[in-house]
Amino acid sequence: MDNKGINWKQFLVTLLGTAIGVALTFTLNGIRESNKKGRAQRLTAIMIIHDIDNTVEDLKTIKKQEEVQGSRSRLWREQPDSLETAPYDSIYPVLEWLFNDGGDFHFDDSKERIFHSSQDSWQNLGSVKFIDNVQSFYYSRRGLEDLLNTDDKFIYPVPQKEYREYIYDADYQTGEDYENLVRKYLKRKFSEKGVRYFLDSAPIRARLISQYIDNWSRMNDENKFMMGITDQEMDDYINSITQTGVAVTARKLLGTWKMEHAQGNAQNYYEFRKDSLFSFVAYTQQPWITADWSGTLKTRLEWGGKWRLQGDSLIMVNDPKSVVVNLDISEMVAVEGKKDSLDARVKEYRKEWERDYTRALEGISRNARKVRMDASRDKIEWTSQDGTVFYSTRMK
Repeated sequence: MDNKGINWKQFLVTLLGTAIGVALTFTLNGIRESNKKGRAQRLTAIMIIHDIDNTVEDLKTIKKQEEVQGSRSRLWREQPDSLETAPYDSIYPVLEWLFNDGGDFHFDDSKERIFHSSQDSWQNLGSVKFIDNVQSFYYSRRGLEDLLNTDDKFIYPVPQKEYREYIYDADYQTGEDYENLVRKYLKRKFSEKGVRYFLDSAPIRARLISQYIDNWSRMNDENKFMMGITDQEMDDYINSITQTGVAVTARKLLGTWKMEHAQGNAQNYYEFRKDSLFSFVAYTQQPWITADWSGTLKTRLEWGGKWRLQGDSLIMVNDPKSVVVNLDISEMVAVEGKKDSLDARVKEYRKEWERDYTRALEGISRNARKVRMDASRDKIEWTSQDGTVFYSTRMK
């Protein structure tokens, strides 16, 4: 073989360069996989820590019910006359607390199922102590769930079906009649052995739940410390699973939006304008039948105000003086001689409704709602301060 044409020096340099390139590729891939595994490890840890925090918050809610409703119930049982004068908005929550709907209590186990779905989840966590804590928590939580569903101290004593039948069979005309029925029913229940036992067990239940809260809270503090999870990382994770859509901008908000939460024949619209003014319009129609006239009454309610965006919140300041109510009776038919009476009644209603809506807006002059748009920028998700969510669609 003739080797004169081969540049061995160049060949060796090329071979060495190729070897270095291959080694570098494997090294970079290894770094990428290591970083990927590290991110997966932290995400898995944060997900489980958040699940434990949520469970603790659920227990705090249960404990508060035991303390608040339990103390009220025992007071009314020992002093039955005080039940007659107690505010109704404190009475019905006690009845709801006692209800047994026939179903079992369950914690949300979706994160637990993810954790147990594959060994990769365990391996990603890295810390053996953390894995032990997680397994211990899920085992303990299943035990508490069984306790809540089987121990007689935790069995709610008032069948909800029985209460519904009691109300269905009762004869009542007004809201006050209904409230009196609830007071009477609750007073009767306080004399039953099963209800008395449940009420007397409330402090025991509260103490037991407190022990779980304390144990799991301390354990989760340890988990965050071992895994080096910061409060900012927890906040970022919570935002990532609760926040949907994209931020609303003033330019994208301009225009008319139909609210999707309206019921029946109601149609509600918001219009946002460049001059920072908005208007709200609600259209409704309903049958109106009397001995003197019948047909469909159509209404148009409108008010306005100023709007602005503040962070992810839409601030709307209502102008009570802008309320206008129009009543359309074009589809109403009056019997002979009663047209003037119909016109007078409609005029009276219009004044009353304008007065009532004006007063209502004076009481809620400012609304703040968190708003997010979908990717198409043609739908908005509105979240009110009490957590109620509803949606609107851009009008073409």
